Amino acid sequence: MSATLAKAANRHIRLAQLFGVSFCLLAFEICLLRILSYVQWYHFAYLIISLALLGFAVSGSLMHLFRDFWLRHAGIVSLALILLTALAMALGRQALAWIPVDIFTAIWKPSELVWLALLCLVLFLPFLFGAFFIILSFSAAPRRIGGLYGANLLGSGVGSLGAILFLHLWHPLSIPFVTSFMCALVALPSAMQRRSHLVLVIGGLTIIGLCWQMPAAVNMSQYKALSRVLLMPDTTVTARAFDPYGVYELVSSPHLRSAAGLSLGFDGAVQPRPTVFADGATMGALTLADHADHARWRQTVFNLPYRVRDTDTVLVLDAGVGEEIRRALLEGAASVTAVEKSRALLHMLGQQPASEQNVYDNPAVEAVEDEPRSFLAARGGTYDLIILPPGRSLASASLGMQSLYEDYLLTTESFELLIDSLNDDGIVSISSVLDTPLRRPIKLFALMAESLRQSDVRTPGKHLIAIRNWNMVTFVMSRKPFSVTELERARAFATQSGLDMIFPFVAEAARHHLAENDLPAMLAGLAATPPVHPDSPFHLVPPTDNQPYFGHFLTTAAASHMMRTFGAAGLILQEWAYAIAGFTILLLMLSGLALVLLPLRMCRLTDSPARHLAYFAAIGCGFMFVEMLMIQKLTLILGDPVYAVSAVVAALLIFAGIGSVLSSSIKWPAIRTVSWSTALLLILVLLFFISHPLLATTLAAWPSSLRFAGVVLLVAFPAVVMGLYFPLGIRALERSGQLPLIPWAWGVNGFVSVISAPLAMLTAVGFGFAAVGVIGIGFYALAVGTARFMSPSGHT
Repeated sequence: MSATLAKAANRHIRLAQLFGVSFCLLAFEICLLRILSYVQWYHFAYLIISLALLGFAVSGSLMHLFRDFWLRHAGIVSLALILLTALAMALGRQALAWIPVDIFTAIWKPSELVWLALLCLVLFLPFLFGAFFIILSFSAAPRRIGGLYGANLLGSGVGSLGAILFLHLWHPLSIPFVTSFMCALVALPSAMQRRSHLVLVIGGLTIIGLCWQMPAAVNMSQYKALSRVLLMPDTTVTARAFDPYGVYELVSSPHLRSAAGLSLGFDGAVQPRPTVFADGATMGALTLADHADHARWRQTVFNLPYRVRDTDTVLVLDAGVGEEIRRALLEGAASVTAVEKSRALLHMLGQQPASEQNVYDNPAVEAVEDEPRSFLAARGGTYDLIILPPGRSLASASLGMQSLYEDYLLTTESFELLIDSLNDDGIVSISSVLDTPLRRPIKLFALMAESLRQSDVRTPGKHLIAIRNWNMVTFVMSRKPFSVTELERARAFATQSGLDMIFPFVAEAARHHLAENDLPAMLAGLAATPPVHPDSPFHLVPPTDNQPYFGHFLTTAAASHMMRTFGAAGLILQEWAYAIAGFTILLLMLSGLALVLLPLRMCRLTDSPARHLAYFAAIGCGFMFVEMLMIQKLTLILGDPVYAVSAVVAALLIFAGIGSVLSSSIKWPAIRTVSWSTALLLILVLLFFISHPLLATTLAAWPSSLRFAGVVLLVAFPAVVMGLYFPLGIRALERSGQLPLIPWAWGVNGFVSVISAPLAMLTAVGFGFAAVGVIGIGFYALAVGTARFMSPSGHT
C-alpha cells in the first residue's frame, strides 16, 4: 500500500514540476522579449521565440540519441535538468552584459556575428534544459501523456499571464533572476528524498541569489537615442518607470533641446528641457512652466490646425509626455482629452517638480488611460480637432525597425473612426518625418485620401491641407471642404512662419528647395479624382486592418532602387527589420537541420518514420500559424501586442492543455477524432475571422479586464480542439510499438514550429491575416491526410 502511495505521490510531484518548469520557461521567454526590445530592438523578439522553439526541438534529438541511458537514470537527470534550467536563466541575464553584441556593425565586420551567435547559444540553453526535462517526462510515461502534456501546456499558459504580473512588479532586467529562483524551487520536492540532492538545490539557489544581488549592467545598443544622449557631459537619468508597455527614463541635461517641426525662421532661444525616452527611443520633452518659452510653441508645422479653424474641444491620441496637450492649451482649447495607455508613464510625470509642468494636471485636461484605437471604438465622441502626435512617425523612421510592426491606428478603418469622431466642422492633424527616399508622407497622405473616399467624399483634395519645414510635414484633414478663407489662413501662416504650403501647392512661396520638391505633385495626384498614384517602387498602398503594417514599404523594385542609391549596407540600415527577419529564418533553418534532423537521422529505425512524422510536422505548423493569426487579430481588441500575446498564448496553452487531458477520455478511433476535430477547427476559425470586425467594435466598449476575459473566451474553443492532436499522435505511436519515434515526433514538431513563427509573420505582412488563417487550416487538413498510422490496420 505504501509503495502505491509513494508512486501516486511521485506522479503528483512530476505533474507539479512539469507545471512549474513550463511556467518559468514561458515567463522567462516573454520577459526576455521585453528586455531585448529595451536594450536592442523590437524585432529581436522573433529571434527569442524561435530560439525557445529550437530548444524544444533539439531536446527531442538528445532524448532519442541516448534514450535508454536517460530513462535508466530519469530521477537524477530530471533533478539536474531543472537546476540547469534555473542556472541558465541567471546566466542568460548576465550574458546580456558580458557579451558585446553590435549587430549593425556586422554589415562591415562579419566577425561581430560570432558575438551574436554566442549570445544566442547562451539564451538557448534554458529552453534546451527545460524542454529536455519535459520530453524526458513524456518518454518515461507515454501512457499518461494526456495528463503530462496538459500540465506542460497549463503551466506555460499560466506563465504567460505571470509574465505580465512580473512586468508590473519588477524592472525587466530583474525578472530573469525571479524566474530562475522559482525554477530552482521546483526541484525541492523531489530533492527532499536525498540529502545530496537537497544540497545541490540549496547550492543552486545560493548561486542565483548572489547573481541577483550583483547584477551586471546591460549595455544598450549604441544606435538607440538614449545611448547617444548619455554620452553627453552632465547628463543623468533622473527618474525611471516601467510597465508591460516599456521602460520610461527621464533624462536631464543642459545640452538636451527639442525643436521638432520648428521653422528655420525662428530667431528665439530653444531652452534645454528634460526628455523622456521609451525603451531607449525619444518620446518627447517635458514642458516648462517658464512663459518665456511660449514663442517656440507657436512657430511650428504642428500649429497649422489651430490657424485654419477654431478648436475648442481637442482629442490627443498617444499623448505621451503631453507636448501636444500643451500646444492645444496655449492655442486656447477649452478642453483637451488626452489618451495615453501607460499608467507608469503618467505616474512618473506626476512626480516631477513644479518647474517642469505636468500638463495632465491642468483642470481643462481629461486624462484617459487607454489605447487610441480602443478609445475611438469605445467612447468616441465629437471633437473639433483630433491630433496624432508626430512621435509615432519619428519612431517609425528609425532604421526601418517598424517595418514589420502592426499599427492599428494607421489603417483605413481607423481613419474612418477618426472621421466619425469629428463634429461637422472637425479636423484631424497628423505629422510625418520627410524620409529619404520619400515614403512615409506619401503613404500617409494616400491613407487620408482613401479614408475620405470610403466616407463618401468625392473630391478628397478639397478636404486636405499640408505644410512643411525642412524635415517635417503636417497634414490636416477636414470632415467638410475647406473654405477659400481657411485656405488663405493656411497660406498666411506658412508665409509668416517661414514654412512651405505644399498642398494645395503655393509655388511662389516655396522656401525649402530640397530633394523632396516632387512631393507636391505626388500629393496632388493622390488627391485627384480618380487618384493618380505616384511612380514609386515602394509599397504605398494604404494599410487596412487585414494588413496593418504602415511601415511596410519594401518591394523587389524598391530593394533594387535602394541598392543603386545607397548600396547593400545602406539598404539594410534603411530596412533593418527585414534583414533581422531573414537572418532569423536562415539561422534557425541551419540550426534546426544541424541540431535536430541530422542527429535524429543518425539513428537506425526499423520502419521509415516519414509517414508518422509528417503528421507531427503538420500540426506544429498549423498551431503556429493559427496562434499568430489570433495574436495579430486580437491585438485590435486588447489595444497592444504585449497584452495580446499574453492573453492569446495563455488561453491557447491553458485550453489546449485541457484538450490534451480530455483526449484520454475520447473513445472514438484516433483518426476519426482527428478528422472531426479538423472540420470543427475550420468552422471555429472561419467564425472567428468573419465575426472579428463586429467583436472588435463590441468588446472595445468593455473595460480592459472584461476585454481580456472576452479574448480568452474567444480563443478557448479552438484551443481545446488544437490540444487534442499531439497526445492522440503520441498514443498512436505507443500502441503501434513505435516508442523510439516519440522524441522524433517532439523534435520535428519543434523544428517546424521554429520556422513557422517568422514565416507566419512575413505571410501576414505580404498577404494579410486571411492568408495566415487559410495556411494554418491547410496544415491541419494535411495532418488528416498523414494520420494513417493512427489506424491499427494502417488504413483510414
